[in-house]
Formats: sequence, structure tokens, C-alpha cells
Amino acid sequence: MSHMQIEVTIRMQGWKVETRDAGTCFVPGDVVSVPDYIKPGAVIEIDDAGADLAAHELAARLRDYVEGRHIESIEAIEGYFGRYSAPGYLDCTDWNFSRNARELTRELRDMYGED
Repeated sequence: MSHMQIEVTIRMQGWKVETRDAGTCFVPGDVVSVPDYIKPGAVIEIDDAGADLAAHELAARLRDYVEGRHIESIEAIEGYFGRYSAPGYLDCTDWNFSRNARELTRELRDMYGED
């Protein structure tokens, strides 16, 4: 991981996505935007019946950015998103999330090792 660098966003809204097959995934709001009418803490349940078309459209937009294919719920969150990324390459880790940028940086170093 010597060519990888920590990337932490500014404080922003984003998504916490719970999947049946890959657990919890995070997507920053600059990747898939959070509409103004959705406030942090709002949870959107995705049912298989297709009752809420807007929820399924949001899940379809997020599906490109999460490992799991079966999204169960989506929560709007606000804080910092971080990952390791290789500038100039497509290599990167999954996004992590924290309400504190310093703690997020520490968690990333603990998880992936010091540069």
C-alpha cells in the first residue's frame, strides 16, 4: 500500500447503505447526491415489493458504488468519508465514515497499515 494515500472528504452528507450480502457500505454525497428534502438520520427501507419507486431509483443509483447487490436500507448521514486511494490509478479501498475526521484517519491507518 505504499503508493496509496489517505483521502478524507470535507464534512458532507452521504449515505450508509445496508446490504444483505455485503454488510454496511458508505457512499459520499459528492458521488451520489443527497436531495435537500432528505435530512441526516432519515432511513429509507427498500422492500422487494417495489411499493416506493423513489426508494428503488435511489437504490439503483447507489448500487454502482456498493459491493452488495441486495440493498435493504439506506440512511442519510453527515460527517467525513475516507479511504485509501492511489492518485493517477483506479486503485482505492471502500469508503469508511466517521463524524470526526481525525478519528477516521486513525481508523484507516489502523485498518490498512501505516504508509
